[in-house]
Amino acid sequence: MEKMKDEAPIIWILTVGLIIVRIMMNKIAEVDLVVAIINIVALLGVVLIVVRKIVSKVQTAIEDSGVPIEIRNREKNAAIRKLEWIVYAPLLLFVMIYLVFWKSGLGNDIISIVSLGLSLTDVTVVDVVSNYILKKEKVL
Repeated sequence: MEKMKDEAPIIWILTVGLIIVRIMMNKIAEVDLVVAIINIVALLGVVLIVVRKIVSKVQTAIEDSGVPIEIRNREKNAAIRKLEWIVYAPLLLFVMIYLVFWKSGLGNDIISIVSLGLSLTDVTVVDVVSNYILKKEKVL
């Protein structure tokens, strides 16, 4: 959690920078592309933070479980690898398809709403997903 506090200034600088870019690009014909990139950066930022929190919670639970260190490390690494593949591969595919084929005002609004919803419910998402992973991996 301390790492998140260290990243807060970077996130706010990035946020202000993206706002400035959006204002400067207001008159450009490809405004949907600019907004799409801004929204995707926001979505990726939120997803990265949520995944990092899930990983941290899973690591802590596995380390506190009393399982021998070799098994603990194996289980921790396997759980993290699965989570990253499940989240990042489809997200990367979505971003590529969206930017190439479907960028639009409506799509940008949807991405904004998803980013906002995910950021507002990140604690619940972290709890639900990390508990699911821990139960599935039979750590808890």
